[in-house]
Amino acid sequence: LPRIISASDESTSPGQQVTVSILVAAEGDENGFGFTVTYDGTKLGNPLVLTGTDLPSAVPFVNTATPGRVGIITSAGFGATIPAGTREIARIRFDVSPTAGTGPTSITFAGFPPVENEVSDVFANVLPTMYTEGTVTILEPTAASTSVGGIVTTADGIAVNRARVTMTDGTGASRTVVSNAFGLYRFDDVPVGGTYVLTVTAKRLAFSPRVISVSDEATNINLVANVSSRSDR
Repeated sequence: LPRIISASDESTSPGQQVTVSILVAAEGDENGFGFTVTYDGTKLGNPLVLTGTDLPSAVPFVNTATPGRVGIITSAGFGATIPAGTREIARIRFDVSPTAGTGPTSITFAGFPPVENEVSDVFANVLPTMYTEGTVTILEPTAASTSVGGIVTTADGIAVNRARVTMTDGTGASRTVVSNAFGLYRFDDVPVGGTYVLTVTAKRLAFSPRVISVSDEATNINLVANVSSRSDR
Protein backbone atom coordinates (compact mmCIF):
# COMPACT_ATOMS: atom_id res chain seq x y z
CA LEU A 1 0.00 0.00 0.00
CA PRO A 2 1.22 3.55 -0.65
CA ARG A 3 2.24 5.63 2.33
CA ILE A 4 0.24 8.82 2.94
CA ILE A 5 1.52 12.34 3.52
CA SER A 6 -1.02 14.73 5.01
CA ALA A 7 -1.40 18.15 6.58
CA SER A 8 -2.98 18.37 10.02
CA ASP A 9 -6.30 20.13 10.61
CA GLU A 10 -5.94 23.19 12.83
CA SER A 11 -8.03 26.09 14.15
CA THR A 12 -7.00 29.68 14.71
CA SER A 13 -8.32 33.26 14.80
CA PRO A 14 -7.57 36.37 12.71
CA GLY A 15 -4.37 38.11 13.77
CA GLN A 16 -2.96 34.98 15.46
CA GLN A 17 -0.48 32.29 14.38
CA VAL A 18 -1.16 28.69 13.46
CA THR A 19 1.22 25.73 13.09
CA VAL A 20 0.36 22.96 10.63
CA SER A 21 2.06 19.57 11.00
CA ILE A 22 3.14 17.66 7.91
CA LEU A 23 2.66 13.98 8.69
CA VAL A 24 3.57 10.71 7.00
CA ALA A 25 1.84 7.39 7.58
CA ALA A 26 5.16 5.61 7.07
CA GLU A 27 5.82 2.02 6.01
CA GLY A 28 9.32 2.10 7.54
CA ASP A 29 11.37 2.29 4.32
CA GLU A 30 11.18 6.06 3.75
CA ASN A 31 14.35 8.17 3.71
CA GLY A 32 13.74 11.37 1.72
CA PHE A 33 10.70 13.61 1.38
CA GLY A 34 9.96 16.39 -1.08
CA PHE A 35 6.71 18.27 -1.57
CA THR A 36 5.16 21.65 -2.19
CA VAL A 37 2.45 22.93 0.14
CA THR A 38 0.00 25.54 -1.14
CA TYR A 39 -2.08 27.94 0.93
CA ASP A 40 -4.32 31.00 0.51
CA GLY A 41 -1.97 33.96 0.73
CA THR A 42 -4.82 36.36 1.49
CA LYS A 43 -5.44 34.54 4.78
CA LEU A 44 -2.08 32.99 5.72
CA GLY A 45 1.39 34.44 5.32
CA ASN A 46 5.05 34.45 6.37
CA PRO A 47 5.44 30.65 6.42
CA LEU A 48 8.22 29.44 8.70
CA VAL A 49 9.27 25.81 8.26
CA LEU A 50 10.33 23.99 11.43
CA THR A 51 11.93 20.56 11.85
CA GLY A 52 9.42 17.79 12.47
CA THR A 53 9.54 16.04 15.84
CA ASP A 54 10.26 12.68 14.14
CA LEU A 55 13.16 14.05 12.07
CA PRO A 56 15.01 15.89 14.85
CA SER A 57 18.36 15.98 13.04
CA ALA A 58 16.99 17.08 9.68
CA VAL A 59 17.80 20.46 8.18
CA PRO A 60 14.97 21.08 5.71
CA PHE A 61 15.64 22.79 2.39
CA VAL A 62 12.91 25.42 2.03
CA ASN A 63 11.75 27.48 -0.94
CA THR A 64 9.18 30.23 -0.30
CA ALA A 65 9.96 32.32 -3.38
CA THR A 66 6.51 31.74 -4.89
CA PRO A 67 3.67 33.42 -2.94
CA GLY A 68 1.17 30.87 -1.68
CA ARG A 69 3.63 27.98 -2.01
CA VAL A 70 6.21 26.39 0.28
CA GLY A 71 8.64 23.89 -1.20
CA ILE A 72 10.26 21.53 1.30
CA ILE A 73 12.93 18.82 0.98
CA THR A 74 13.90 16.91 4.10
CA SER A 75 15.45 13.57 5.00
CA ALA A 76 15.97 11.02 7.74
CA GLY A 77 19.70 11.21 7.02
CA PHE A 78 22.23 9.19 5.03
CA GLY A 79 21.28 5.51 5.01
CA ALA A 80 18.51 6.02 7.62
CA THR A 81 14.79 5.45 7.41
CA ILE A 82 11.90 6.80 9.42
CA PRO A 83 10.13 4.23 11.67
CA ALA A 84 6.77 2.88 10.54
CA GLY A 85 3.71 4.67 11.89
CA THR A 86 2.37 8.21 11.83
CA ARG A 87 5.36 10.57 11.98
CA GLU A 88 5.74 14.33 11.89
CA ILE A 89 8.33 15.23 9.25
CA ALA A 90 7.91 19.03 9.25
CA ARG A 91 5.88 21.87 10.72
CA ILE A 92 4.87 25.12 9.04
CA ARG A 93 3.97 28.16 11.13
CA PHE A 94 1.82 30.81 9.46
CA ASP A 95 0.78 34.30 10.47
CA VAL A 96 -2.98 34.70 10.10
CA SER A 97 -4.11 37.96 8.52
CA PRO A 98 -6.07 40.23 10.90
CA THR A 99 -8.63 40.63 8.10
CA ALA A 100 -8.86 36.92 7.24
CA GLY A 101 -12.42 35.82 6.65
CA THR A 102 -13.76 33.11 8.90
CA GLY A 103 -14.22 29.55 7.74
CA PRO A 104 -12.00 26.77 6.36
CA THR A 105 -8.97 27.32 4.12
CA SER A 106 -7.11 24.40 2.54
CA ILE A 107 -3.49 23.32 2.87
CA THR A 108 -2.78 21.21 -0.22
CA PHE A 109 0.13 19.39 -1.89
CA ALA A 110 0.54 20.77 -5.39
CA GLY A 111 4.01 19.57 -6.39
CA PHE A 112 6.34 21.41 -8.75
CA PRO A 113 7.01 24.30 -8.74
CA PRO A 114 9.15 24.56 -6.73
CA VAL A 115 9.45 20.96 -5.43
CA GLU A 116 8.01 17.73 -6.81
CA ASN A 117 5.86 15.65 -4.49
CA GLU A 118 8.11 12.63 -3.99
CA VAL A 119 9.15 10.15 -1.30
CA SER A 120 12.23 7.99 -1.75
CA ASP A 121 14.05 5.14 -0.02
CA VAL A 122 17.74 5.00 0.94
CA PHE A 123 18.63 4.04 -2.66
CA ALA A 124 16.76 7.07 -4.06
CA ASN A 125 14.00 4.86 -5.46
CA VAL A 126 10.68 6.71 -5.66
CA LEU A 127 8.04 5.16 -3.38
CA PRO A 128 4.30 5.23 -4.14
CA THR A 129 2.69 7.92 -2.03
CA MET A 130 -0.73 9.51 -1.61
CA TYR A 131 -1.16 13.13 -0.50
CA THR A 132 -4.08 14.35 1.63
CA GLU A 133 -4.89 18.01 2.17
CA GLY A 134 -5.52 19.58 5.55
CA THR A 135 -7.73 22.45 6.68
CA VAL A 136 -7.09 25.53 8.75
CA THR A 137 -10.37 26.78 10.19
CA ILE A 138 -10.40 30.48 10.97
CA LEU A 139 -12.76 31.15 13.83
CA GLU A 140 -14.67 34.27 14.78
CA PRO A 141 -12.41 36.62 16.76
CA THR A 142 -12.75 36.18 20.49
CA ALA A 143 -13.51 39.45 22.24
CA ALA A 144 -10.71 40.47 24.57
CA SER A 145 -11.66 40.78 28.21
CA THR A 146 -10.08 42.23 31.31
CA SER A 147 -10.75 42.99 34.98
CA VAL A 148 -12.31 46.04 36.60
CA GLY A 149 -11.99 46.73 40.29
CA GLY A 150 -10.82 49.01 43.07
CA ILE A 151 -11.78 50.09 46.59
CA VAL A 152 -15.06 51.37 47.97
CA THR A 153 -14.48 54.04 50.65
CA THR A 154 -16.25 56.71 52.64
CA ALA A 155 -15.53 60.36 51.83
CA ASP A 156 -12.76 60.36 54.44
CA GLY A 157 -11.08 57.21 53.07
CA ILE A 158 -12.43 54.46 55.32
CA ALA A 159 -12.93 51.14 53.51
CA VAL A 160 -16.57 50.10 53.15
CA ASN A 161 -17.29 46.43 53.81
CA ARG A 162 -20.18 44.63 52.07
CA ALA A 163 -20.99 47.44 49.65
CA ARG A 164 -22.93 46.18 46.63
CA VAL A 165 -21.26 47.36 43.41
CA THR A 166 -23.27 46.97 40.21
CA MET A 167 -21.81 47.29 36.73
CA THR A 168 -24.22 47.90 33.83
CA ASP A 169 -23.19 47.74 30.18
CA GLY A 170 -24.56 49.58 27.16
CA THR A 171 -27.26 46.97 26.58
CA GLY A 172 -28.61 47.30 30.12
CA ALA A 173 -27.20 43.99 31.29
CA SER A 174 -25.78 44.20 34.80
CA ARG A 175 -23.99 42.16 37.42
CA THR A 176 -23.20 42.82 41.06
CA VAL A 177 -20.32 42.03 43.41
CA VAL A 178 -19.88 42.72 47.13
CA SER A 179 -16.81 44.47 48.54
CA ASN A 180 -14.72 42.55 51.05
CA ALA A 181 -13.51 43.56 54.52
CA PHE A 182 -10.88 45.83 52.94
CA GLY A 183 -13.42 47.52 50.67
CA LEU A 184 -12.06 45.77 47.59
CA TYR A 185 -14.34 44.80 44.70
CA ARG A 186 -13.56 43.16 41.35
CA PHE A 187 -15.30 42.18 38.13
CA ASP A 188 -13.55 39.66 35.86
CA ASP A 189 -14.14 38.85 32.19
CA VAL A 190 -15.20 42.38 31.30
CA PRO A 191 -15.22 42.86 27.48
CA VAL A 192 -12.69 45.45 26.36
CA GLY A 193 -13.98 48.42 24.40
CA GLY A 194 -17.25 48.87 26.29
CA THR A 195 -18.64 51.70 28.38
CA TYR A 196 -20.07 50.80 31.78
CA VAL A 197 -21.92 52.48 34.64
CA LEU A 198 -20.86 51.61 38.19
CA THR A 199 -23.34 52.16 41.01
CA VAL A 200 -22.87 51.46 44.72
CA THR A 201 -25.37 50.61 47.44
CA ALA A 202 -24.10 50.74 51.03
CA LYS A 203 -25.78 51.25 54.40
CA ARG A 204 -26.00 54.96 55.43
CA LEU A 205 -23.84 56.03 52.45
CA ALA A 206 -24.70 57.51 49.08
CA PHE A 207 -22.61 57.26 45.91
CA SER A 208 -22.95 59.00 42.57
CA PRO A 209 -22.97 56.71 39.51
CA ARG A 210 -19.62 56.51 37.73
CA VAL A 211 -19.22 56.01 33.99
CA ILE A 212 -16.07 54.26 32.77
CA SER A 213 -14.73 53.20 29.37
CA VAL A 214 -12.64 50.02 29.45
CA SER A 215 -9.68 49.75 27.08
CA ASP A 216 -7.31 47.79 29.32
CA GLU A 217 -7.13 46.33 32.81
CA ALA A 218 -8.72 48.82 35.22
CA THR A 219 -8.15 47.70 38.81
CA ASN A 220 -7.83 51.16 40.34
CA ILE A 221 -11.39 52.37 39.89
CA ASN A 222 -11.97 53.60 43.44
CA LEU A 223 -15.56 54.44 44.41
CA VAL A 224 -15.84 57.19 47.02
CA ALA A 225 -19.02 58.07 48.90
CA ASN A 226 -20.42 61.59 48.62
CA VAL A 227 -19.35 64.04 51.35
CA SER A 228 -22.97 64.47 52.43
CA SER A 229 -23.67 60.77 52.20
CA ARG A 230 -25.94 59.89 55.11
CA SER A 231 -28.97 57.99 53.88
CA ASP A 232 -31.72 55.92 55.40
CA ARG A 233 -30.74 52.75 53.54
